[in-house]
Amino acid sequence: MRALSMYVLFLVLSILLGSCQEEGLSENDKMFMSLAGSAGIMEVEMGKLAQQRGVRTDVRRYGDQMVKEHTEINVEFKQLAERLQVEVPDQMNERNQQMVRDLAALQGNQFDAKYIDTMIADHQFAVEKFGEAHAMAKNKAYKTWLAKMIPVVKHHLHMAQHLKASRTDG
Repeated sequence: MRALSMYVLFLVLSILLGSCQEEGLSENDKMFMSLAGSAGIMEVEMGKLAQQRGVRTDVRRYGDQMVKEHTEINVEFKQLAERLQVEVPDQMNERNQQMVRDLAALQGNQFDAKYIDTMIADHQFAVEKFGEAHAMAKNKAYKTWLAKMIPVVKHHLHMAQHLKASRTDG
């Protein structure tokens, strides 16, 4: 009888401990993290270009904010990846590198227009993909981070849309 009680206790503890463990990341989660890592680096690089080449004051200010916020986000993102034992890029993928090169080739009002359009398109895409990733995420830490980032990405999108609508040297 005592052996049976110990077995039942062991079984219950095993079930409880197993349910407390974090669920791992799926291959889709890992792929998204790789893409998000590259995009985060791209946001910083494009923001630096806006700081240097932006004609409009509000475009330069937006670039400043993207550099500051995405640098902070990238640090937090790397810490999350380390905790989850996922390798994420420390440089942009080829697509993002090409986008930066294309932007760097422009100057003046053409630069401002392309930067704003790129930020709108990139953040619209990010809002969609972060939402999809959040809906499918099973790992609590990853899902929490995604939930925290969605309003930030939406805010960046709204700021870029406001830049496009204002078209002034604000």
